[in-house]
Amino acid sequence: MIITYEVTCSVPTIKTEYDMENELRQNNEKIDVNNINELRETIGNVFINEICKFVNKVVINLNNEQTIINMNELTFEQRIKIIENLPKKITENIIKYVNNVKENLNKVTLFEFNIKGKKYEERLEVDGSFFQSL
Repeated sequence: MIITYEVTCSVPTIKTEYDMENELRQNNEKIDVNNINELRETIGNVFINEICKFVNKVVINLNNEQTIINMNELTFEQRIKIIENLPKKITENIIKYVNNVKENLNKVTLFEFNIKGKKYEERLEVDGSFFQSL
């Protein structure tokens, strides 16, 4: 039995960011911060949520059969289950991709100001929470 995977990633759209952040907040609104297991699970979900935002498609080839999963059609919970079941090496490569994208975005979202000889740096953070109201 031979299983191969193909994962297609890209920078998430603002809509994807918004939808995923919104669903994450709805699912984790009533967290008991004194419950260590619940808190650990929530932090894990936030981490996996970041990865899920970047994955568009997963193709699983099992022998001669191919299963194509369009991640953009799935809920946050469904995406997490799929990402959690990918081999470790694939997840590591996705994380490398996400880190590379974020590193490059950080370069273009840094604003430098020079006011009266004093240098200021501010970073513009734009993600789904940017559009959320409290």
